[in-house]
Amino acid sequence: MQQQETAPVGIFPRFLAYTIDIIPITLIVFLVGYFFGGFDEILHGYFNSDGSVSRKEFLIERNKLRTVSMALWLVYSIVMEASRFQATFGKWILGYKVVDMYGERLSLLESASRNGFKLLSVSLLMFGYIMALFRTDKKTFHDLMSHTEICKGAVKLDDIPAFLPMTMDKYSRAGNPGEIKVNPWIWFQHQPLRVSVLTLALIFSIALSVFVSYGFIILVLYAGWENFYYWVHTQEKFQADSNGGIVISVEPPLVAVSTNLAKWGGDYPVIKIIEFQSKKHLKVGDRIGTIAVYQAGENDELPHWMNFFPVPINYATNDKNQIEKEIKSYANTEWLALELGIEELRKPYQEGLYKVRSSNSDWIY
Repeated sequence: MQQQETAPVGIFPRFLAYTIDIIPITLIVFLVGYFFGGFDEILHGYFNSDGSVSRKEFLIERNKLRTVSMALWLVYSIVMEASRFQATFGKWILGYKVVDMYGERLSLLESASRNGFKLLSVSLLMFGYIMALFRTDKKTFHDLMSHTEICKGAVKLDDIPAFLPMTMDKYSRAGNPGEIKVNPWIWFQHQPLRVSVLTLALIFSIALSVFVSYGFIILVLYAGWENFYYWVHTQEKFQADSNGGIVISVEPPLVAVSTNLAKWGGDYPVIKIIEFQSKKHLKVGDRIGTIAVYQAGENDELPHWMNFFPVPINYATNDKNQIEKEIKSYANTEWLALELGIEELRKPYQEGLYKVRSSNSDWIY
């Protein structure tokens, strides 16, 4: 799939959008607390000279309202950024939208992941936002961790469903379904940064809740949710489509993986070259197994997918039985087609997606 051209949005427009969103939310929470929650007595007692309400009591009640406002803002952000608007009201009226790494709309779970990481961006002394000032792509910590971004661009509301599914239904899965059980330790060795951040975030939020304030329980819940979602989603990915790959270079380490991008009938063969990591010494010509999800284009009428994203099986497990079972599931004709396709590729090899020219191909040149 061709990634959409997007213009990144910096910190100050984001702050303006946040201000537009948070003011009415905070006002509503204040009015409810004032007229129905007893905050009127706290407020009057604090500002009256009789000293009936101490500063500590006032701050406790005020912080309760702040916590409620923040919680409502997070829920509101999750729902709106996964909605047909792809943005909160503040972002939308400023002409911005939130997209995933492929320039597409977020699912509800992806939106929850993004907004959960916002809490970390704020709790780390605003470092998650400050870092965007020094990046050319203007991405914040939560943008990077959730693989999302805010970009400029009008959202077309016609013919868009209210919400995307909460699972991987936005991808194709699976012509030859994988049966890989993810080993968390093996996966950690190949994705140490993301796993470490998620784990440490949970530990840090629990520590804040225990030793600083019970108000941080909201942070604990989000950190726990982020960890749960991440591992469930990772396991789901390794039950997607299984494809064979051949090592074509060891310096740099590259693997060529083939598949047919056809949605229904037809023949749309492609080869994707990806970088790989392996603790096992591999040589050119060695065969490996991969698991891939598929990405559709903007035109649903196309008879083929636009891209696929293979991940080596050895990133998830070192179980020889699982790995051999997957490799044996690939037909000899698939290996032959991949070998012939590799012969067409120009050297030096570079990562990317390549259409395979063949007499039976339905690609139009």
